[in-house]
Formats: sequence, structure tokens, C-alpha cells
Amino acid sequence: MKRLFDAAASGVALLLLAIPLLIVAAAVRLTSPGPAVHWSKRVGRNNRLFAMPKFRTMRIDTPQVATHLLDDPDRWLTPPGAFLRKTSLDELPQLWSVLVGDMSLVGPRPALHWSKRVGRRNRIFLMPKFRTMRIGTPDVATHLLNDPDQWITPLGRFLRRTSLDELPQLWSVLKGDMSLVGPRPALFNQDDLVALRTAAGVEALRPGVTGWAQINGRDEIAIPEKVALDAEYLRRQGFWFDLEILVRTALPVVTGRGVTR
Repeated sequence: MKRLFDAAASGVALLLLAIPLLIVAAAVRLTSPGPAVHWSKRVGRNNRLFAMPKFRTMRIDTPQVATHLLDDPDRWLTPPGAFLRKTSLDELPQLWSVLVGDMSLVGPRPALHWSKRVGRRNRIFLMPKFRTMRIGTPDVATHLLNDPDQWITPLGRFLRRTSLDELPQLWSVLKGDMSLVGPRPALFNQDDLVALRTAAGVEALRPGVTGWAQINGRDEIAIPEKVALDAEYLRRQGFWFDLEILVRTALPVVTGRGVTR
């Protein structure tokens, strides 16, 4: 079933994204000598080597080492390379690897990660997300990991940048654990955030898929500022304010602004 889902989803995505893929390929090809796609040797299932495609973001004479091992990575970037990496558009050709069976959309099973979150009245509930981190990743906020990149799955960065990993939370909305708009649910072990929200009365709200703090910085803002924005939402909540937040959510989702990992 998982393989059938991977093949169907990647095939449809490649068809829908055919024109944008061609545009990006042309931009890479016209702004830097060399091919548009870089095929990287990667270790797959059962330690089998396979060629994984990415839009080329580095010059063709770049040393064949991990980017963080380069003395000055920026000098090796192609003109569109920084943008492609920031938006994770360079990862899109990996849909081909999913289609042919070398990769999966979300890595080894399971596809969903059920995260313990703090809901209304500080009640713990399980919130689903498409899994973007490897099994065995410490269960802490991503920004608290020493090296988050080492834990991310092949398509995890793209799913996070586009917020596609959040879509399963619609189940939590349907179930009543969450609302479309509200404070983002804290992890069960984020005691500082939970305490400040409780003091501000924010724990009375259902957590949301998106919220006022989400469109005002997301991961970039400190916890006290985040709670202040949550408290402001508590005072201003209503249909039209929720609608404004939903509409304004689209821009950070498209650009990835405010997401640190």
C-alpha cells in the first residue's frame, strides 16, 4: 500500500509540476555551465547505491563533498542556487526517484508521526504530521537539536518549507482536538511555553493548524513574544480575524519564511 501511494502521488505531482520543473531546469541551465540536474550517489534500501536527482545548485567544478565541509560554500553556488536551496525547489526532481522506487515520499515507515501535544485546558493529545525526521530523532523542538539536518528525511526539508507536513492535522480539526486557527500546539515537554500560555489564559483556546504567531514570525520569534501574540489572538478572535489569518498564512507557506528547519 505504501509503495502504491508513493508511485501514484509522485506520478501525479510530476505531471502537475511539469511546467514549473521545466522552467527551473531552464533557469539553471541558462545561468551556469553544465547540466540542469545533478545526480548524486546515495545509499538506499539495503545499502544499495542509487543515483538521486536534484536541480544543480553548485558549480560543476565544486569538490564532491558535503556542503558543510566546503571552506566557503557560497562561492560555489550557481546564480539561482541560493534561492533553490532556501525554497527546497532543488529537491523536486527526487519525485522521479520516488516514482521508480528508489525513494519514498516520507522515508521508512511509518508515514505519519504522531506527536504528543498540549491542547485545550492543557490536555495532552496526539497530533499527526507527515514524518519529516528519521526514526529515533530526539523528541524535542527542532531548534533544540544540535544538528537538525542530520535527522531530516530526503524530502523532509521540502515538506517543511511548504508546510505540506502539516496537512494530516486536518484530522485533528475534524476530531475536535484542534481548530483551523489558534495558537500552535506546544510539545508535551515545552514546560516554559505551556506555563506562560496558562498564565495568559491562552490554554482555554483550541490549538490551531495556523495562528497569529505563525504569520508573524513562526520559529523566528522568542517564546515570550509568541505568547504575547497568542494572548492578542485570544482578545481579538472572531470569524473575520480567523479568515484574515487563513488568507495571510498562504505567503509564509509559499516562501518558507520564518521556518528555521
